[in-house]
Amino acid sequence: MLRFTSYLVESLEFLTEETGKESDAKGKLRELNLGKYLNGGKHMDSYRAQGKEPMEVAHGHNTTAFGDNYTSSVRYAEHETNSKMHARHILNHLQDHGYGKVKRAVWTSQPADHKSETGVDDTNNSADNILTMNKQHARNRKKFDKIALSIKTGHNKVNYSNPGLAALAVRSGANLSQHTKQHADLVSKLLPAGAGSPHDRYKALRDSPKKTDQALAAQIKQSSVDLNRRVSNSFRQGLALKKSDELKQIIKDEIAPATHLKHLVSREITDEKTGRTIAHKIYDLHGHVDDYLNHFQDLHIKPSDATSVAVHGMFQHPTDANHPLNGKVMPIATWAISAGGKPTNASPRGAVNLTSEDTKKINWHHTRRSELHEYDHQGKIVKQH
Repeated sequence: MLRFTSYLVESLEFLTEETGKESDAKGKLRELNLGKYLNGGKHMDSYRAQGKEPMEVAHGHNTTAFGDNYTSSVRYAEHETNSKMHARHILNHLQDHGYGKVKRAVWTSQPADHKSETGVDDTNNSADNILTMNKQHARNRKKFDKIALSIKTGHNKVNYSNPGLAALAVRSGANLSQHTKQHADLVSKLLPAGAGSPHDRYKALRDSPKKTDQALAAQIKQSSVDLNRRVSNSFRQGLALKKSDELKQIIKDEIAPATHLKHLVSREITDEKTGRTIAHKIYDLHGHVDDYLNHFQDLHIKPSDATSVAVHGMFQHPTDANHPLNGKVMPIATWAISAGGKPTNASPRGAVNLTSEDTKKINWHHTRRSELHEYDHQGKIVKQH
């Protein structure tokens, strides 16, 4: 019988592996469809090679998500309707905040696309789409010809960033690469040579009817879990040496690094069981993160042996001295360290969220800079700042 912790590890590996393609297809479709309706109903421009342009990629992902005859699918029709509605929300938001109308929408999901579209080599600009507007910003008279737009969809917390091992080392000041050799050597020793990727060969061992093969796969998997834990512990120890203001800046740099473009987030919140939209939020990324962090004091790291690393802080509402959560210690940001469901991977990554951003009874967007619009499933505005 599996211990519960082993069950969780195996379940996570299976879910990451089996649902990855479907999740990727749906995520890409949301980027492409929203961009299409922001672009006046025409597929976005791009810098992709022929055969990989938005219309062709959308066709492939629609086929994966909804079947060969997807245009006849009820789920496809619902997806299109949602995309049209959310695009309308974004267009209204842009108009309401003085940015004008969209002249052009470009798919910029690859790093080189941003420089191609803007002429600026900005490694911090990781938005899915870039919109070209037709007027100046009304409030501060700075010209925002182009606006970056990130598309987030799902029922879980928003995954804002996926730093690799080198980036995690820079944030923490810890030597994380010291942990990788042991696992890489074991994988090289135990994994049989042959065709296919290391992960495919690992799965062949895992799914083999031979107990000896299964035992080798189990060793590799356990070594991967141990690697993630060693990396997490070193990352945690590095962050624990940081002062409160330093931790706050690390969170800003991780989730909302400075860029040359204004950066908006379109977040669709879905029901976990049905997958249908519950709410749609649009907000300025940098304003949102600033507002969120301004609610916390005394940022610190708690001791733990988990493979996720959380920054905690004491809640203190900036304008409400009587808020019921004042004085409560809460998790602020979490880095979940994993190999991405591939136990042969010797270079784990982080998945970073703002852990308490969905806490009820708190309106993080208390300044106009955050520019929040929130709609319910019927398209009615429920919050506006």
